[in-house]
Amino acid sequence: MNKFDHYSLLIHESNNYLYYVNSTGIIFKINKTSLSYNDKIYLNPYVKHNNLAIKIHGKEYLLKTLIAMKFSKEYYPGVCIGFKDKNFRNCNIENLYFYSMKEHGINTGYLSKSKQVLIKEFGDQKVFR
Repeated sequence: MNKFDHYSLLIHESNNYLYYVNSTGIIFKINKTSLSYNDKIYLNPYVKHNNLAIKIHGKEYLLKTLIAMKFSKEYYPGVCIGFKDKNFRNCNIENLYFYSMKEHGINTGYLSKSKQVLIKEFGDQKVFR
């Protein structure tokens, strides 16, 4: 991953506020009438199922997903996002890595690495476990 300066991108626009996410994991909003970066209002994410989440206009977003969507070319809908240092509170883009659902299933034991085993054979019929 390339090293870069941390910057902010727009994630949502409402009637009164512009919502931004920073590549270091900070979310803030700016009043549309002032449009000054000195008048930032920082939003505090909360913990939900060992992930940081935030609500913007009644819609809930995971912080790691917002940052991955805006700052990574490797992100696509449905990809799993992990933390290199295993700390879910560190949502810096350089701390995120991506892996498939298949890898997730193998790592958690949901998908078995074993092959089918033949239990009985009756002529043309075979019973597998």
